[in-house]
Amino acid sequence: LLTGCGLLKPTANFAQIAPKSPVSGYNNLVLNEEFSGNKLDTTRWISGFPWGTCQTGNDYTDYCPNNVKVANGMLELAVTAPGSNGKTKGGVISTRQIWNYVYAEASIKMPPGDGLWANFWTDRPKAWPPEIDIAEYIGSVPTAINFASHYSTPTSSHEYVYHRHPVGANLS
Repeated sequence: LLTGCGLLKPTANFAQIAPKSPVSGYNNLVLNEEFSGNKLDTTRWISGFPWGTCQTGNDYTDYCPNNVKVANGMLELAVTAPGSNGKTKGGVISTRQIWNYVYAEASIKMPPGDGLWANFWTDRPKAWPPEIDIAEYIGSVPTAINFASHYSTPTSSHEYVYHRHPVGANLS
């Protein structure tokens, strides 16, 4: 399952990778999305998290389908001003497909500004963790990208490894 929140993502290519010992079928392209047309392809994507739409992602944001727009070969996951509950509204999409091994590639324009947190990550549709944060971007730090791996152990329900990588260029 691949998910992205609050970002612009014009191109996404997802292909399974070949394990060290060759196994038939692991290097075939399984999803290539250029976001052509004027609406989200709902045979491939869910406008929201797999467990529901207009869901609270955290204490600050609700993710709603009307914040997801497709036009001119671009996916826009919009963020709007806080509503009456004090939470911003954001866009999120998730794939309908699930893979054991995946190679993911995306061209993403990150939004600048304090309080924005765009991301591109893998997740499981029912149980959390595990989660692999392929790219998390904090709008107030436009020259770095963050990576994390969330997992559980026999003695802890949530552990993680986190790394901030300075890229030098402004990603917004």
